[in-house]
Amino acid sequence: MKLESQVCSLELSKKLFTLGVKQNALCFWYDEVIPPKVIFSGYEVAQYGGFCSAFTVAELMDILPETITIDEFYKDMNLTIQKETDFYKGWHVWYEANYYTQMDEYCSGEKLADCLAKMLIYLIENKLLSVTL
Repeated sequence: MKLESQVCSLELSKKLFTLGVKQNALCFWYDEVIPPKVIFSGYEVAQYGGFCSAFTVAELMDILPETITIDEFYKDMNLTIQKETDFYKGWHVWYEANYYTQMDEYCSGEKLADCLAKMLIYLIENKLLSVTL
């Protein structure tokens, strides 16, 4: 399996970078080459141009909160991850307290890393999670 398929996309990585998410992943996107590629790095490369963290599923799961509370109605909602193989193929990520109480945002995609990154972006942009992680 290619390293690129195990991390969130370059587009989502750049968005997380611009939102101020700490760049401390084990892999980085290097976009000053064509096509951009993911490199494994045991040292801090984010200080140089052309690099942004390429977060893995494990790293994103570590950043995302297990539960969130939006307001009095939407409280103690748990992170939910599901892989669909029949009707809605791919990964699905959302927060829910129960079947009747779930947040409006629902992230879907072929790669779990992309779905988790989209959820993290949603939480930060809607001020449900601070970037001082």
